[in-house]
Amino acid sequence: MNLTCLSLNTEEPVRGTATHLRGFIASRHRQEVVFHSHQGETVSVYGYPLVQYKIINGQAVVIGIGAAAERIKKLPGQFSVLALGSNEYKITDTHLRAVDASFGYAHSAMSYSFLTPWLALNEENYVRYQTSGPAVRSRLLERILIGNILSMSKGLGYVVTEEIRVSSLDVYPMRTPVRLKGVPMTGFKGTFAVNFDLPDLIGLGKSVSRGFGTITRRRS
Repeated sequence: MNLTCLSLNTEEPVRGTATHLRGFIASRHRQEVVFHSHQGETVSVYGYPLVQYKIINGQAVVIGIGAAAERIKKLPGQFSVLALGSNEYKITDTHLRAVDASFGYAHSAMSYSFLTPWLALNEENYVRYQTSGPAVRSRLLERILIGNILSMSKGLGYVVTEEIRVSSLDVYPMRTPVRLKGVPMTGFKGTFAVNFDLPDLIGLGKSVSRGFGTITRRRS
C-alpha cells in the first residue's frame, strides 16, 4: 500500500492530544471528508480511516494511506504553528516520508508493539473481559485483534484468504483509563505476534484516526 508519513517537529514537545491535532488540521480542510470522516456537520462516514493523527513521544505525526497518501504530501507549509487545545507550538521543520509499504498475509509470525493505547473493548465485551479469568481474557483479546485486522483489511480493499493466527499476545490494561470523547475507556499496551504484515504507525482497534492503537514492528 502507499503510505505517507508527515512528522512535525516543534520547539517544545507536544502535550496536546491526537484529537486536538485532528481537529486543527481537519478544520482547515472542511471540504475534504478524508481529513475528518464527516459529511456536513453531523453525519459520520464509517470505514477504516485513511488519514490518522498521532502524538508519539511528544511529536505530532499525520499519516495518509492509499488514496489519502498524496493529500498528506501537500500539508507541509500550510501552517507554521500548531494550535492544540489551549497550547500553541511553533513548527521548526517537517519530515515527509512516502513508502510503498507491505501489507497482507505472511507465512510466518511478525512481532509488533503498541506505541499508543489499543482500544480493544466495546460495551459488550468489556463486561465479559471484566468477569472472566486470565485464559478467557487472553482468548477474547486474541479474537478481537484478529477482528481488527480483518476489519482494516476490508476497509483497505484487501481480501484475506488465509487464516490469521495470533501466536503471542502480551498486553496489559493501563492503570489510568484513556478518554475518548470524554468517556473513560480501558487502553491496552504491550506486544503481539501475528502472521500478517502491517506497516509501521498504522492503527488497530477503535478510534485509530485519533491516534489510538498505533503499532510498530519489533525488529531484533
